[in-house]
Amino acid sequence: MVAVVCVSTVVIHNVSQGMTFTAKIDTNTAHTRLIQYTDFNKNLSTGRPNLNSTEHNPAHFSTVSGNTSETLRTLHAPKQEVRHIGFLKVHKAASSTMQNIYFRFGMKRNLTFVFTEHPNYFSREVNKPIPVVKPRYRKGHDILCNHGVFNYDVYSSFLPKDSVYLAIVRDPMDLFISAVNYYSQKEQLLAYLGKVPGNRLKNLIQFPDKYDKGLFSYTKNVMARDFGFPMSLKPENILSKITELDSIFKLVLVVEYFEESLILMKRYLNWKFQDILFISNNVYSRTGWSLTDLAPEDITKFTYRNQLDVQVYNYFYEKFWKQFRSEPDDIHVEVLCFKEVLKKLSTFCHIARVATSDVLIIEKTEWNDRFVVLASDCEYMRMDELKFINKLRALQGSELGRRNRVKRVLRRH
Repeated sequence: MVAVVCVSTVVIHNVSQGMTFTAKIDTNTAHTRLIQYTDFNKNLSTGRPNLNSTEHNPAHFSTVSGNTSETLRTLHAPKQEVRHIGFLKVHKAASSTMQNIYFRFGMKRNLTFVFTEHPNYFSREVNKPIPVVKPRYRKGHDILCNHGVFNYDVYSSFLPKDSVYLAIVRDPMDLFISAVNYYSQKEQLLAYLGKVPGNRLKNLIQFPDKYDKGLFSYTKNVMARDFGFPMSLKPENILSKITELDSIFKLVLVVEYFEESLILMKRYLNWKFQDILFISNNVYSRTGWSLTDLAPEDITKFTYRNQLDVQVYNYFYEKFWKQFRSEPDDIHVEVLCFKEVLKKLSTFCHIARVATSDVLIIEKTEWNDRFVVLASDCEYMRMDELKFINKLRALQGSELGRRNRVKRVLRRH
């Protein structure tokens, strides 16, 4: 048995202070078995497959054998990168971080994004997109990654025929807790949440008819709503709808395994390491409600209350690990290497300043060529969604409100 060797030297140059810091990533060249690298002890209690079984536990994987270097050269031969993408930006599911990845990828290649007359939404209804602002400086569109309610016919009408469709899901209980905390903030407060007293998590679950009516809301089946599930969907047709979606999406990423998801996406899109670097965006960091505020009976009732989201998540969770396990075994070490690079990136971006000549150099590995991260790259990774959208609008000539300004000018003449 031969473990895939991952050796990467990370160098931080601080030209202004004449300092250089070097760190080496080495997963050990010895003949050894890869160890479990992800925490599987979390009990989500929302109907997720049993992670203790070898069937669904991604920690149970085989080792690599054979001529590793030759195999990797064959597997990672240069291919054409995918540039036409339709991404379903699911609420409170790391989707702002994903969107930022697509924004940076597209900006570096002068690609064109679908932007509408709303600051950051593509659609709020399954069959009715918000009017799109046509770009003045470019023809057509390459990427759609703003919030929207998914409808393939609508999305595909704005994207090239060879576009790849991607989405992301999150454990329904985690998403629910995140949404309640986020939309309970004074600056984000939703009217219906403001009427829920005391422990909002418990009261929303125990009294949905009083505080959270209907099939969909920002705290009830929001994933299913974003995926385009109709209000009239009968229970017996849920699986049919999910399999229909499965036939459209090349990959549905999983928030709980974000780095693994990005590496798989990188392979499917023929992207590079530098294309999937990230700093988490729009993350709720204040103290709020948590799973400890719920009793076992609350969790049980939640799985029924948000059953659409539970079914969506379970289906795509299973599908994700089938796709992941179908990759060559070296993907496990690539994930490890990616996580190490992200640690160095986090340190670099914490100290780097645009006004200096700071750079982060990632040396060549089995999975990437040598590349450089600038302090300005960190700024883009941290950039607020609306600020980034406005920058991209200006670059392609899709500024918000331009149509109304043109109408006013025409009326004057």
